[in-house]
Amino acid sequence: MKNSQRVVVSLAAGLAAAVVPQAWAHCSGDAACPSGAELTGAFASLNGAASNSVAVAPAAAALSLPPAASAVGAPGAFDIRFNFTNAPTAAQQAAFDTSAAFWESVLVGYQSGVTLSGAEIDVTLGNIDGAGGTLGFGGPNGFVTPQAGFVFATDGGGNQTGGITLDTSDFGAAPDINVINHEVAHVLGFGTLFELNGLYVEDSGEFTGVNGVAAYQDEFDSLASFVPIELDGGPGTANGHLDENIIVNAAGNIAGVGLTGITDAFGRDLANELLTGVLGPNPGATFLSNTTVATFADLGFVVSLPNAVPEPGTVLMVLGCGTLVGLRRRRA
Repeated sequence: MKNSQRVVVSLAAGLAAAVVPQAWAHCSGDAACPSGAELTGAFASLNGAASNSVAVAPAAAALSLPPAASAVGAPGAFDIRFNFTNAPTAAQQAAFDTSAAFWESVLVGYQSGVTLSGAEIDVTLGNIDGAGGTLGFGGPNGFVTPQAGFVFATDGGGNQTGGITLDTSDFGAAPDINVINHEVAHVLGFGTLFELNGLYVEDSGEFTGVNGVAAYQDEFDSLASFVPIELDGGPGTANGHLDENIIVNAAGNIAGVGLTGITDAFGRDLANELLTGVLGPNPGATFLSNTTVATFADLGFVVSLPNAVPEPGTVLMVLGCGTLVGLRRRRA
């Protein structure tokens, strides 16, 4: 991973310049979004409390994918490069370096036939709306690029592309690593490129990628036929995150969130997963699931699952109705 000044991406030769006017920076996969169409904008906002730590699963190990994913191709190069529009402080730089290493440890390459080498992500650090409110936003941009049966957003060359903007008014010395990790996932395609890859139908609440579903069955619900996707929370939250128990008030705003009662073998509730739509009051409880990582195999990556499954009976499984755990502000 490396960092540099912002690179302005120009139109690649032979690619159409049709701008896709989608608020989420992704196309719906219909005729309005052909190969070469330009993706613009950002996925939406992430709101929540600041923290400088992230909980990675205990007994982490590089595991094989579930049997349904056994045909994943050989790893290719994958490198995340952040291009800052304004010079970061040493603490900010360190936080982004940590995030790059975090994702490079689980996304270890691209599947066979994909010729990309990594992601160029523009980063803007500054004021969005002052303290509170929006912490940041991010998503892919560039050109719709099919490769080896997958669809990416690229610069028209060898890199995925996207952008992240974070509100420095909401952080201390460095941004919350959970916020950075969350937004990087959207840049790389989580929630933003599902439809283009035929993995999700808008407002269905059902992610159907074979690798993601197999991991979800292994990790959370053996009888599931899809990965549940959030439908509450409005634009920027709905249709782009793992499902959780969001509580919406009469005005239609997010007022809180409850535990889902859906837990993994470590007893961690799905409400605390990194790619849910609401950041909890205890960011240190945030974890990355095998399910999230496996969805990237459906998006064209070679992945290394982060969570070893403990022996049966060693961890208490928490079941039952979710309980309100406090107010959480919206995240994208």
